[in-house]
Amino acid sequence: MLKRATPPPFNVPGNFIIPEATSYPLTNGNVLYAINTDADALLKIDVYFPAGRIFQSQASIAALTMDMLFESTQKRTAIALAEAMDFFGAYTDFNVRSEWASVTLYTLNKHLQSVLPFFIELLTLPAFKQEELDILIAREIQDLKVALEKNSVLAQHEVARRQWGNGHPWGMVPSIENYQTVSRATIQEFFDQHYKLAEAQLFVAGNISEETIKILSDAFSVGQHTKNTMSIPKFKAEVNTGEFFLQRDDSLQAAIKVVRKHIPRTHPDYNDTQMLNLLLGGYFGSRLMDNLREEKGFTYGIGSSISDFSTGSEWSIGTEVKNSVKDEAVSEIFKEMKRLIDEEVDEEELSVARNYLLGQILRSLDGAYSQLRYAETVTLNDYSYELLYRGFERVKSITPKDIQLVAQKYLQSNDWLTVVCGSK
Repeated sequence: MLKRATPPPFNVPGNFIIPEATSYPLTNGNVLYAINTDADALLKIDVYFPAGRIFQSQASIAALTMDMLFESTQKRTAIALAEAMDFFGAYTDFNVRSEWASVTLYTLNKHLQSVLPFFIELLTLPAFKQEELDILIAREIQDLKVALEKNSVLAQHEVARRQWGNGHPWGMVPSIENYQTVSRATIQEFFDQHYKLAEAQLFVAGNISEETIKILSDAFSVGQHTKNTMSIPKFKAEVNTGEFFLQRDDSLQAAIKVVRKHIPRTHPDYNDTQMLNLLLGGYFGSRLMDNLREEKGFTYGIGSSISDFSTGSEWSIGTEVKNSVKDEAVSEIFKEMKRLIDEEVDEEELSVARNYLLGQILRSLDGAYSQLRYAETVTLNDYSYELLYRGFERVKSITPKDIQLVAQKYLQSNDWLTVVCGSK
């Protein structure tokens, strides 16, 4: 008889195996990276352009350019293009990150040859009609007005300005005045510079045959690939620490952001700080959740995360609390940091966090689409599978003393920027 009150035995996973992508040269000199699986009839195609926010000279240009790709093309209206792809059950998605902008196509393998011409048209022949841009900007302005009523958005904007500076692309935050100065020519220029299909990074996952590769090669061999590496612009970022308060009259809650610039993923301490982040506020069983939510009832949730980019990363803690406890909440955040600096975590707490992280690693390796993310990480960030495996093994071997040592390096209070937006 099944005993539902007795959990199954826990076993620490053995060696992790990341299926490495196979590279296929295209006729124009570019390369297609593929993760093959026999189980899926669906293909996932990711196209990455060096068109992230780091390349914009004006706030929101990177995001607006991507949005405009999904309006009309030089051959079809947006509705006609969507209907053509819907007929074959194809679906598209997009994302604009710090350095890369990506467009994703999901399609059945049997419809690949029919769908690809529409997808290539979307990527290469946008119309950028003025009337469509006007409608998009009006919608963005309306959305921004709503967003600016949220303390969390105001706090995040203030963090960006103070963390990076107004002259840095990541410090440029959306404003109504900025949207009103965006021109069609600016969008077209950004597209011409950064959306060259011949220079894009191409990835595919699914049931991939020789015929699949030939169809993809024929479709994506547009122009001549130059093999030039992406050059990231250099900017002098602001270095701001300390605490800043934004007054919002009649506000019931306060948004809290605590951030710092952090090390790149290639740094020897990086994997240790990932575990430190998990213990501090990276999952539901973390210290910040236990203190501010479970013990004191200050918030529904608080989170801590490390976001990567090419030259480093950013460590960020965020939550929202009642105005009356905002000062105490900030104090408790730094109190938990100091506990990690002064005291070693016990083995049980570390074991729970380790098991959680090992489970997340196993989950991230489940299926071709998830495995494709590792190939993209390695290719887009000048990384290596060796470093990935080293990170996996470090999860198993890290000790409480190791945690304390990196806490003493990276959790010192004078290295952090705190922004609170609320009412006094």
